[in-house]
Amino acid sequence: MKILSAFFNGIKRLFKWIAMLLALLLVSWLIQSFLFSAYVVPSGSMIPTIQQNDYVFTVKSLYRWHSPEFYPLSNIPFPFYSSDGMVTITQNDVVVFHSPISHTLHPSKRMRFVKRVAGLPGDTLYIYTNGSVHNGTWLYEPDRENGFKKSRTINLKPDEVKETIYVPGKGFTITLTENNRERWETAVKRDMNLFEKEDREFSTDTISTYTFQQDHYFMIGDNMPVASDSRKWGCVPGNLILGKVLFRYRPNPFNRPAFAFIRE
Repeated sequence: MKILSAFFNGIKRLFKWIAMLLALLLVSWLIQSFLFSAYVVPSGSMIPTIQQNDYVFTVKSLYRWHSPEFYPLSNIPFPFYSSDGMVTITQNDVVVFHSPISHTLHPSKRMRFVKRVAGLPGDTLYIYTNGSVHNGTWLYEPDRENGFKKSRTINLKPDEVKETIYVPGKGFTITLTENNRERWETAVKRDMNLFEKEDREFSTDTISTYTFQQDHYFMIGDNMPVASDSRKWGCVPGNLILGKVLFRYRPNPFNRPAFAFIRE
């Protein structure tokens, strides 16, 4: 009887430990899903602010309330949901977001990017031939030594403007014509959340006007001479933005600062 009693006591202790472990995993999953999360930055597009292979500590639920990316202990995407958060995104914030490029793919299955907000909803941006971006207030200019320079002084000529981009905001209505349909098609498709719809091969040929349902943002990489950003692939809808980068760190500093807050 003593042996049998010891066996059942051992089973009870085992189940207690399993329950504690599952509870810790659940709490960790909830924290990473709704409060804080760390992401590795595999590229050098944010140098010198964030070095390649740095980790960035991201505060979630500030800008948007998101459903979890995956179910616990799996890589199965959670049903996507996003709504307004506690604060608004501001100029020069460094943020983490799902890639906007594959607009028919569930966001959790896409790459995550880290960029700086250079254009807000309603802004008109001027893209210059040398890669500079002017948003009406700030000029972001590529710099080979420091990645980019930010100033309020425009030292470029109007005839050097390569492209003019309007950043759409929630409620903005665009009339689609033969002249602008191709230009606006990508933004419209991103705004429509096609990954949630059966007709993922939607074409703007079937509509003449469209009213945007969410705010969009123009992103740049701090390493502007080489970064792939909104200058190449366009604006990012707000529902894809996961959170604000608070600081970056690296497990193995190798004579570099292991920790630094992100400055705007």
